[in-house]
Amino acid sequence: MESVLAELRPNIKKAVLSKLLIVLTYALIIVGIIFLLSLFIDFGVFKVVGSTLSEFGFQLNASAIVVPAVLFGVLGILAFIFVQNFNLGNANYIFYKDKLKSGAFDIPYNNIVKITFEKKPILNTGDITIDLTGMEKQSITLHFIDETEKTASHILNLINNYKANYYTQKSEEYKYDKILNREAF
Repeated sequence: MESVLAELRPNIKKAVLSKLLIVLTYALIIVGIIFLLSLFIDFGVFKVVGSTLSEFGFQLNASAIVVPAVLFGVLGILAFIFVQNFNLGNANYIFYKDKLKSGAFDIPYNNIVKITFEKKPILNTGDITIDLTGMEKQSITLHFIDETEKTASHILNLINNYKANYYTQKSEEYKYDKILNREAF
């Protein structure tokens, strides 16, 4: 069995917090727009629609519409965040001596071309992007990684050490093969 050199997981708590901050930002923008519209538009039109519906036997009041709409919206937002982070929670990146295992597929270190990172200053996390060559995927992105710069540097050192050892070994094998081939003749 191969030994695990490092294991990396996204920070789920910060991912959920990030999604909640995004949702709250949109909610504040929508409330602000509704407030500004209420200053310029008369919402009495909705009373006319409500009174027209009451003539047909439908009793509507503001709480009968607003409370279920708010509850449905909150449940929808929570379901969205859960689904978004469920896949993220299953993300597990395992670094072995010669490869990176990401989910169901292995990535040999020789297929890794470049590593870049992007910091998210609000939550002190970030994304690490690993560019690949000779594989079905062109790149993979590791989301919500703590200490992004330090982690990306550690991954880069791990891969560079492997490649240096690999090329040194191949060079020595080539020299030995060349020597053995001369003696054979």
